[in-house]
Amino acid sequence: MIVGICLVFMLPKIYEAEILILIQPPKVPSDDVQYVVTMDIDSRLEALSRQILSRSNLEKIIKNFNLFAEKKYKTMFVEDKINDLRKRIDVTLMKREQPGRAVGLSGAYAFEISFKGKDPEKTFKVTNALASYFIDENTRFRENEVIGTSNFLEEELNSIRKELAKNEKKQKEYREKYMGELPEQLFSNLSMLTRLQEQLKVKQTNLLNEKNKLAMLKNQISEGGLVFGKGAMVTSDGRIVSDLEQSISLEQAQEMLAYLQTRYTNSHPDVIRIKKIISDLKKKNNKNGISTSDRLQYIPLDSRMKVEQIKVNINTLTAELSQLKSQIQMYQQRIENTPAREQELASLKRDYHNINATYDLLLKKQLEAEVSVNMEKKQKGQKFIILDPARLPQKPVFPNMKMLFLLTLLAGPNIGLGLVFLLEYLNTSFRSPKDVESYLGIPVLATVPIIYDEKDKLSQKVNQALSVFTIMFSCVLLSAFAMLSFYGVDQTLGLFR
Repeated sequence: MIVGICLVFMLPKIYEAEILILIQPPKVPSDDVQYVVTMDIDSRLEALSRQILSRSNLEKIIKNFNLFAEKKYKTMFVEDKINDLRKRIDVTLMKREQPGRAVGLSGAYAFEISFKGKDPEKTFKVTNALASYFIDENTRFRENEVIGTSNFLEEELNSIRKELAKNEKKQKEYREKYMGELPEQLFSNLSMLTRLQEQLKVKQTNLLNEKNKLAMLKNQISEGGLVFGKGAMVTSDGRIVSDLEQSISLEQAQEMLAYLQTRYTNSHPDVIRIKKIISDLKKKNNKNGISTSDRLQYIPLDSRMKVEQIKVNINTLTAELSQLKSQIQMYQQRIENTPAREQELASLKRDYHNINATYDLLLKKQLEAEVSVNMEKKQKGQKFIILDPARLPQKPVFPNMKMLFLLTLLAGPNIGLGLVFLLEYLNTSFRSPKDVESYLGIPVLATVPIIYDEKDKLSQKVNQALSVFTIMFSCVLLSAFAMLSFYGVDQTLGLFR
């Protein structure tokens, strides 16, 4: 017991402070708000623990609380100090299904931070500081995560917007490039093609009619020529046949001249002759007092103008037919190209819809992230709250006084019995007649009892008194040792002050 009491005073005392932190669930239901922070609590606590137990943070704790300030630590390396401090910090996650204080925490998690140290007050302060670091870092971590997520989604949205604008521009350019061949224009193209084909049939019929008219006129020319009037005509081979006995008007002569000049030069005999006739008719009319201008106002119907008009009609119809065929070919080509354009446009639209769907999804997530940011800033999300604050430790956790007391109670009697056994084992004197008989091999005839004199009696009384004193002293030591073990050194010493 003396050794145990000495160990109580001599062994270094390690105190431990603990703080229980509740992980409070979000105040807003997850059905109303989609949370951005999805990291499970185990992973987040591990990340926070690594951050809290980092070298920079531990150096700050050593400096703020003046740890390792004793002389014996002056030669200790900083790395060793940090490792020693890190070993004395413990973070334990406590789930609701586990027995203990974490039971009944409204379905939430909790974790415990403990710190061990030789100075009770510093141990208490460091434990509270660690809890504050955990709470602050958790708040900062969640805010940074939701803000980072919101910024990332905003960047992605800007990128998707550019992709959408680029795709829309590509669709616009494609529609402008292949205007008329687009799928939605197929019905109008078919309708237009039908109308053009009907117009083509009408024009072809009109052209055939005009050609028939021309053939009929040419047939008339071949049969009898084109009659210019009474007394003059031009045959099919271009010769003028005139009946001088019959009168011919100035207008008829001028018509004949105009027609002949289209076929011959001015030196041709027929042209010269018709000019002579015109000259004579003019002289004759002047003598008779007939106005030439009055006679020229009458323009008789002639077959040559009909022929020219039919030719003009034929040329016009031919040009119109050529234009109609070109348009029909163009619309036919548009209709033939429509399936390919539909497929290409469908590919562009599919890309656009995919990008737009991604944009809508990101926009929804970005709005949810903004709500989460506001919720985290207003402290409405998941947060840490101190459920059981740290207290100033009164009794050390090392050495374990109760265990030391029990070990001493077990070790004391056992050591005593062992010493007695050892002394008895080393003592070779005879203790009974049987020992003599076994050792000498001869029988013992008689034994002489011990005769106590006054000195022996006195020694026996002293021995009894010392035994009583030893027992009483042992009881005192046992009581003192029990008080030191169960109440602590400081409390026990305080009782005697």
